[in-house]
Amino acid sequence: MLPYKFKAIITLVKKELVDLAHELQSLVPLHICGKTHKIVDQMTDTGADVISIDKCDLGLAREKVAGRALILGNIDPADEMLFGPAERIHSACIEAIDTMKGYSYRVLSRCKPA
Repeated sequence: MLPYKFKAIITLVKKELVDLAHELQSLVPLHICGKTHKIVDQMTDTGADVISIDKCDLGLAREKVAGRALILGNIDPADEMLFGPAERIHSACIEAIDTMKGYSYRVLSRCKPA
């Protein structure tokens, strides 16, 4: 999604929904499919408690989210989970955990393959 479209259309609506959910004492996850590296900071600006990323560099996400939300995701469901041998799955998970060491992060696969 293009950053200007996300900001113009989605941020305001999502912020209202997130605020309402927080008034009801609910935690709010936010997931956007596809490449999110250009909007991960705007995703966080909605006030969501959990940012679920799809195709986004974890180091960049960590920098942009900056402790404002839990990050989850980013393990490729096809190359690593579906077709990868156990060693590759393990390696991808360990790499993600190492990148996010000291940060509130959970390993999860990205969106399902098309």
